[in-house]
Amino acid sequence: MEGLEAEFDRIYGELASDIFAYFNICFGVNPAEDLTQEVFLRVWRQLRNGAAVESGQLPA
Repeated sequence: MEGLEAEFDRIYGELASDIFAYFNICFGVNPAEDLTQEVFLRVWRQLRNGAAVESGQLPA
């Protein structure tokens, strides 16, 4: 699980602010927080299920 956590932390660190900024522009602060959380919940689930992540691409 440590490897998954490190990979998740890397992805989150690289992309969270950009994803939040996009959602914030489109929907406002509160929805942006919820949507960003949902994105990373899905990322975590995909990583846990064995999805490979290439640099710059989120799991579907």
